[in-house]
Amino acid sequence: QVLAMGASEFPGTNQSQLPAVPLELDTITQQLWAGQRFLNQDLTRHNLAEYSRRSVFQIIHLATHARFASGR
Repeated sequence: QVLAMGASEFPGTNQSQLPAVPLELDTITQQLWAGQRFLNQDLTRHNLAEYSRRSVFQIIHLATHARFASGR
């Protein structure tokens, strides 16, 4: 089982679009493994926490931009 989550659009930010993310998530959840898919506005902390708590996913795949900050 895979939990595949991603964002392809970033309105109101200077982040570039990631137009391949919907295809990436579809390929992962429909052709490679069975699983659950969340895209754009459905990619939330709540959904990540809720679905990872409810189900046993062997893989969690995140397709998005990220910014890592040092400290807490």
